[in-house]
Amino acid sequence: MRMEIRVYNLKPLIIKQIVPKKSVGSYRLGIFSEEQFDVLYFGRSDTDLRRRLLQHAKEGKFSHFTFEETNGLFDAFRQECRDWHMKILNTKNCIHPFAPKRLPYICPYCLIKKIFVFWRLRKW
Repeated sequence: MRMEIRVYNLKPLIIKQIVPKKSVGSYRLGIFSEEQFDVLYFGRSDTDLRRRLLQHAKEGKFSHFTFEETNGLFDAFRQECRDWHMKILNTKNCIHPFAPKRLPYICPYCLIKKIFVFWRLRKW
C-alpha cells in the first residue's frame, strides 16, 4: 500500500490551519515545480512542529513543505534519520541527525549497518 504525501505552500496561514500546536514530528522543505516536489531540506521538531515550520516560512528560503506527526520523540528522530540515510539528493543536510536532548537514542539505520558489517566479517 502506497501512502500519499500531501505537499503544502509554506505560508504562515496554511501552517496554522493544518499543523497542530505543540505536535512532535518530522518535515521536508523544498520547491514545487512542474508537478514535482523537490526536497532541499528536512528536519524534525521535538517540541512544536508548527513553531518550527513558521520559523522556516519567515526565512523565505523554501516554497513548500510536507510533514508527519509522530507518536513521540523516537519516531520523529527515526524519520529524520531515515531521510538522512536515504541521502535525498540536493539537500542541505550534511550532518547526521542528533538524538533528542538527554535521550540515549541510537539511529536504527546506523545500527543495522553495523550489524550487517559485523555479520559479513565473522568467520563461520
